[in-house]
Amino acid sequence: MNRHKLTYGLLVFLGLLMYKAQAQQYTEYDLKAAYIYNFSKFIKWPDHSFPQDTSSFQITILGDSPITEVLHKAMKGRKVGSRDIHIRVVHKVEQIGSPHILFVSKNMQKIIPNIVKQCGNKPILIVGDVLDGFCQSGGVINFTPKSSKFRFEINNEAAQHFNLKISSKLLALSRIVTSDEIKF
Repeated sequence: MNRHKLTYGLLVFLGLLMYKAQAQQYTEYDLKAAYIYNFSKFIKWPDHSFPQDTSSFQITILGDSPITEVLHKAMKGRKVGSRDIHIRVVHKVEQIGSPHILFVSKNMQKIIPNIVKQCGNKPILIVGDVLDGFCQSGGVINFTPKSSKFRFEINNEAAQHFNLKISSKLLALSRIVTSDEIKF
C-alpha cells in the first residue's frame, strides 16, 4: 500500500509538472531538463562512481542540443543529494569520460553503438533524445515522440549492465524495452 502511495505521489508530481509546463509555456527541453534532474532522484549509482564525498554529480551532453543552455539554467544552484551538479558538453565519443548522466543529442543517431561501447560497463545513465532504436541498442533511457503514450522508455537490462538500479516508481512511468527486442 505504501508503494502505491509513493507511485501515486510521483505520478501527481510529474502531472503537475506537465500541467505547469503547459500553463507557463515551457519548451520541450525545459521538460526534458526537469525529467533528467528527477531521473537522478530515482536511480542509484554505485558508491565507487563518486571518488570522494565531495565529488560533484556529472552530466555530459554529447553533441549539439538545445538542452545545453536549458540544463545550465535549470541546474543552477540545484544538487543531487548533497552533490553540486557539473555540466559539460563534448562533441566526440572519445571525450565522454565517466559522467553520471550522458545525454545523447539527436545529431548522434548514427553512432549509438559506438557511444554504448565507449561507456563500457561504467555506471553511466545514457539518455537519448528521441533516438530510433536507442534503448534496443544499449541506451538506458530514451525520450519518446510527443505522440507517444509514455514520455520515455527504459531498458532496465542496460541499466543493470551499467550497474545502475532504477526505482520501480520510475519504471512504472515508462515503456519498458529490451536490447533483444525484434524490430519490425
